[in-house]
Amino acid sequence: MANSDKNLVITPNISSSTDDPKIVFSAANTPGGPFNITARAYPTSNGTLSFEGSAGQLFSITNSLTGTLFSVNDISGIPSIEVLDSGAVKLAQYSGNVLMGGTTTDGVSKLQVTGSANVSSLRIQGNFIVTGK
Repeated sequence: MANSDKNLVITPNISSSTDDPKIVFSAANTPGGPFNITARAYPTSNGTLSFEGSAGQLFSITNSLTGTLFSVNDISGIPSIEVLDSGAVKLAQYSGNVLMGGTTTDGVSKLQVTGSANVSSLRIQGNFIVTGK
C-alpha cells in the first residue's frame, strides 16, 4: 500500500447546521483504492455512531437504552446482527442462515450447528424431521 493511500481526516463540522461530525479512514492494498470508511456521529439520532463504507452503513451503536442498541448490516443496509434493548439478539433475520461451528452452509437450514449442542429446552413447531444414529 502506498503511503499516499493512507489517511485519516477528522472533520468536526462545529459551525455547520447541516453536516454532522465525521472521521474518514482511508487505506487500500489493492489497485482500486484507497477505500474509505467514515465514522459519523449523528447528534439528532441520540448520538448514534455509524461506520459507513461505499455501500452504506456497516455498523452502528446507538446512544439510547431503547430500541436497537447495536447493529451490523449487510451491503444493502439490512441488519445481519441486531441487539435490542429487550435483550433480544437477532441474527440473520432477513433470509439469512446462522452457522455455528462450521463454515459451509447447506443453503436451506436457517440454523446450522456443526458439533455438539447442549440444549436444556427445545420447542419444535410445524413439520420436522429428527435423525440420529
